[in-house]
Amino acid sequence: MKRIRWIPEMRVSSLLPGAAVLVLLAGGADAADDSVKERVSLCTSCHGERGVSQTENTPSLAGQPDLFLQWQLVFFRSGSRKNEVMQPIAEQLSNEDIHKLGAYFASLPPAAATKPGESSQAESGAKIVAGRSCASCHTDTLPERRGRPARRLSCQSAT
Repeated sequence: MKRIRWIPEMRVSSLLPGAAVLVLLAGGADAADDSVKERVSLCTSCHGERGVSQTENTPSLAGQPDLFLQWQLVFFRSGSRKNEVMQPIAEQLSNEDIHKLGAYFASLPPAAATKPGESSQAESGAKIVAGRSCASCHTDTLPERRGRPARRLSCQSAT
């Protein structure tokens, strides 16, 4: 009978070091989460609470594809995409920060799209598209614009 008691006690005591490691790792994850929360707060000051922008010419980040967001930050960081506000912020981001920010904003629900007929943005967009070669990349099969304002697209196509 002592043998039966000894084996479970041995197993429990052998698990204690592993449990301690898990506790330490969980503490590290909280520190990492705090770092991401700090970075997210930098973003939300312009891109809106929960990634939905209320500022003209500032895109909403919520619901955008993860890799799209990551690449935009990489482009800002490298200077290949120019923006006097974004470039200094992106230069401070590590690859891990960029990965976590992309995943965070991609996980949020996208900005609510405007209802058809609320504005003439669709008509204005159709006129802009008619005079350019937008359809060479942007086809009817691509997902919706995910709440991005029309001005943002016209500004991008002008550059």
